[in-house]
Amino acid sequence: MNKSKQKSGSLNLTKKADYGLFLLVTLAKGKLEKKSIKTIAEENNLSLSFLQKIAGDLQKGGIITAERGKFGGYKLAKPPAKITLKEVLETLEGPIAITPCFNNTKGMGCCAHKPFCSIKNGLKKINEEIKNTLLSKTLQHFIQ
Repeated sequence: MNKSKQKSGSLNLTKKADYGLFLLVTLAKGKLEKKSIKTIAEENNLSLSFLQKIAGDLQKGGIITAERGKFGGYKLAKPPAKITLKEVLETLEGPIAITPCFNNTKGMGCCAHKPFCSIKNGLKKINEEIKNTLLSKTLQHFIQ
């Protein structure tokens, strides 16, 4: 019997990005209502500590705000139509780059093949198209 493993695609969202988008869409659907991370984690069977870390990153990135206290919780910092997927993914994962050559983060550079790379220009165009697509999509696309 041949058992084949299910493989994910080579370009896929990380668990962090997936949970982050899920958290943001949950908050977006709640309109102006504040919601606790604990409640979201429990209602959706997600790791509380992981979701808290993601919420912290999103708060640092200015995408969500938090209010402490009995009636506190998290909410979006701006309307869903103003939060792009590019903004979310870069906040959680860093620059959009399909290869290290397109990552502008300090310490990341091109590989040793740079002087004679025959695919760099084509991949650069694709990388820009991906970034533009992510820039054109907002959280609003998930809640319509």
